[in-house]
Amino acid sequence: MNIFTAAVSGVLVGMLGLTALPSVRRRAVDRLARRLDLRLEPSLATRIGRRVTLRQRSGLLGALLGVGVGTAILLSQPGPVDGEPWLPIDIWMLTGMMFVGSGIGFSLSALVAIPRPDADAPRVARSRVLGIGDYVDPFELVPTRVLAPTALALAVAANIGALSGAAPASDNGLVPAALVLAVLAIVTLVIFELGARALLRRPTPAGSLQELAWEDGLRATAVRQLLTAPLTFSLIAVIWSGFGLLEAIPGQVALVVVNVATPLLTAGLVVIAVLAFARHPERYFRRRLWPYPAVPPARDQPAADPR
Repeated sequence: MNIFTAAVSGVLVGMLGLTALPSVRRRAVDRLARRLDLRLEPSLATRIGRRVTLRQRSGLLGALLGVGVGTAILLSQPGPVDGEPWLPIDIWMLTGMMFVGSGIGFSLSALVAIPRPDADAPRVARSRVLGIGDYVDPFELVPTRVLAPTALALAVAANIGALSGAAPASDNGLVPAALVLAVLAIVTLVIFELGARALLRRPTPAGSLQELAWEDGLRATAVRQLLTAPLTFSLIAVIWSGFGLLEAIPGQVALVVVNVATPLLTAGLVVIAVLAFARHPERYFRRRLWPYPAVPPARDQPAADPR
């Protein structure tokens, strides 16, 4: 087995084992509460703690399964043999499959773990049906929906150029690899669209506003995790397709394009990172669905006890 696969699998198995420790589970709940900016009342600590632990374990098991499937696919193809280093495409493939598996695991945990309020407790219901746009910040959702088909178009163009002789085929295999990643971006985007809608159609019985807010937080986290795979595949496919398309441009023109595009791309990535840090997209559902007067924030909350 490749060293990269073994190392990733070992880390995932170790993290899975740590979820058996009460202290680790408690810290996971506290971190999630702060990240989502949701206060965890003592009456909900045990119930939410179990949901978070189930979510962690399902995500890690899904990631392991994704790595296993990706490894099996790579080993079935002509290429590096056992003991040899894999190419960047192989590593990115495994990374993307890990995201796919973890996203599916997170979503399945949310689908099967239906909250069950006490029989004599009041029930809280919604007055309207919610959609993906209520849980995922447009800052994340719109670019991914645009980037995946763009990546496929660029990858097809780069491969047509290579096959027609307009550009020499890349020795490192980036051009055909970009097409594989672009197709995976489309497939995982479809998985996201279908999986997110299935998750959001699931009933949400709750005994209080606080419990319903936590259900929304867990849903938003699962949906955003599903979005990671198509975004990762799309970004890498666009970059690798760009390298292939540059081969079809005369050398001097290609040099100008690189000199102009590199600082612009770097600046764009910095701006995106700053905006993501400032916007807290993981709290988008909080701002849209649960203003502070309705549900108190996470600050000064008591420590969680997820036993």
